[in-house]
Amino acid sequence: MCAVFCAVMFSFEASAQDQEILRLKNGTEITGIIERLPDGGVRVTNADGDTFVFTADEIALITNAEQKAIDQKKNSGGYFGLIEIGGGYGFDWGGPLASVSMVNGYRFSPWFYLGFGVGFAYGLPGTGMAIPIFLHARYSILGGRPGNKVSPFISFSAGYDVFSWFMLEPSLGVEIKTKKKSSWWIALDAPMYLDCDLYIGVKAGWSF
Repeated sequence: MCAVFCAVMFSFEASAQDQEILRLKNGTEITGIIERLPDGGVRVTNADGDTFVFTADEIALITNAEQKAIDQKKNSGGYFGLIEIGGGYGFDWGGPLASVSMVNGYRFSPWFYLGFGVGFAYGLPGTGMAIPIFLHARYSILGGRPGNKVSPFISFSAGYDVFSWFMLEPSLGVEIKTKKKSSWWIALDAPMYLDCDLYIGVKAGWSF
């Protein structure tokens, strides 16, 4: 009886060790026994005994539970920073505006980032410049999907300029991941320096 029990337990442990996790490019994830096919595709048998076949073009990654936990820990949080430059045109005062800024903050997940930034803008009426200190929030719409390198994002900054102007800045853009947590991005933005109305512009930058 003991021999039978040991044999069953050994078989169960071996089966669990053989299981891997398949991530597809469409975001689907399947756990089971994976058989590699000669054409680069795979055949997956899950715990219910159902079998699925996928081509090489559909596969984003094959991993195991231990590696998945490590990857999730790496990607779940940590330092976030960005450097950006921008340019646009102010409708109320009829002139161009150039800006540069840097943000340092925390990445709460592959989707959401929050930090504090400081910038410099040139071309405003009156003083001719602005030095805003602001809070920056960013949401990457597809940032957490396995194998996904391109994602639209939305962001919003709000702060106070040292020359006594309040600053609000919504943005909508696209980011392209390069490696690990870094990415290049470009966005349309509409900064509003209150008392100077707003301008429409384009920003580009590097997130790390």
